[in-house]
Amino acid sequence: MRSFDHFLDLALAQDTLPAILQGDQVSSFGDLLIQAKRLSAELAACGVGRGRPVVVAKANGADVAAAVVAAWMHESQPVFVSPHAPPHHLEHAIKVSNAAAVLTDAGLVASGSPVVPHDELDAEIGSVVFTSGSTGTPKGVMQTHDTLLLGARRIQRLLGLCVTDRICCPVPWSHDYGWGQLLNCLLCGIPLVLPSHPGVKGLSDAIERHKPTVLAGTPALFAGMCFGVSNIREADLCSVRRITSTGSRLAPELVADMLELFPNAQIFANYGLTETYRTCCLLPQDRKGREASVGRPIEGCQVTIVDQDGRLVASGTPGDVVHHGAGAFAGYLGDPQKTADTKIGPNSVKTGDVGYLDSDGFLFLVGRKDRMVKSMDVQVSLDEIEALLGSTGLTRQVAVISTEHQMLGRQVEAYVVLKDPEDKRALKAFARQLLSKYQLPRVFHFVTVIAETPSGKINYPALCDA
Repeated sequence: MRSFDHFLDLALAQDTLPAILQGDQVSSFGDLLIQAKRLSAELAACGVGRGRPVVVAKANGADVAAAVVAAWMHESQPVFVSPHAPPHHLEHAIKVSNAAAVLTDAGLVASGSPVVPHDELDAEIGSVVFTSGSTGTPKGVMQTHDTLLLGARRIQRLLGLCVTDRICCPVPWSHDYGWGQLLNCLLCGIPLVLPSHPGVKGLSDAIERHKPTVLAGTPALFAGMCFGVSNIREADLCSVRRITSTGSRLAPELVADMLELFPNAQIFANYGLTETYRTCCLLPQDRKGREASVGRPIEGCQVTIVDQDGRLVASGTPGDVVHHGAGAFAGYLGDPQKTADTKIGPNSVKTGDVGYLDSDGFLFLVGRKDRMVKSMDVQVSLDEIEALLGSTGLTRQVAVISTEHQMLGRQVEAYVVLKDPEDKRALKAFARQLLSKYQLPRVFHFVTVIAETPSGKINYPALCDA
């Protein structure tokens, strides 16, 4: 059964019940169905149909939820791109997916792409989420309808959600975690609360107004709430009973502040990739003594740790983290080689993380196979940032590192030897053009020499200790 059929059953059964609550606007499940049918005609006029998706690059709202349902009605897919993505990322997604239409804040328009259905986007594919592109060209992660439905239901059971709950989620639906919350709404009938304006103030206003029982976010969001400058501690947040997060690990000091801010809440910290939907969860009752863990595999999933030859390693021994089972993605749109490099079976995905399992099956992450870090909850490649800064022609040498940051997780910093010391402003201007906000170094250190090892390579540990 396709996702639209599940939504249709919900819309008929919960016709007058709220689905999306945003500011003064409350859209019922019946309202979403009516709006989707109206949008369906507009999508059809643009040529949306099987193999001809609609690219969605618009901020969260009831109209976007209706557009998702309308795409499913045509056996098509929403192809999510961040509304804040640079133009070339949006153009890339349109080209790779051969989208028939594009939905942005400016409205719905035909893409102008050739009328040739994409053979990878068959009726089994329910969505495509393009990554941020912070590690090269954005990748279109395809998930099947079955994966979306089973994933939403597994999270529903994990959190004990029912139709009397309300989920508040400010995370964009172009982020896999935000998309997961919308799926809880469209496929499981859980009402979704959206802030009507950005920032901590918008989030606290939404909680006070609509009284959600669940708050879904990322560590950077929660750090901003707890450690940032705001009046959120004056807001009534007592309705929140469960907090669910994804992204980087929640630091113990952040957890303590979150529990103080939300006195009635329990914290469910998730781990997973866009390619795996969800993999592990650290449950509230398991946190004590395991604060550094990302939890145990959730229902339908298994985690193994392997060495460089793919052989299982002993408990407590670090190795490559592999996800098995439910949630595994269908592939990268238009990139079979990248798919083959990441999937090692129909339901097994190499995560790129390095970690170990303890004797009780809890997963602990210790790093990445490559020089990847999470900044603002997005994976970024330090090597790629180095290469892009070096491509400006203004530098003799560049070294990029990351340091701990209370709100960002990891802060990107660049050490630079300029050809001309007067080019500091020019380099920063180029950096703003070349790099996304996730990649852009927060600190530039302009130096005359960069420490090297005896073999002539950059001494990254020395820079981190500087």
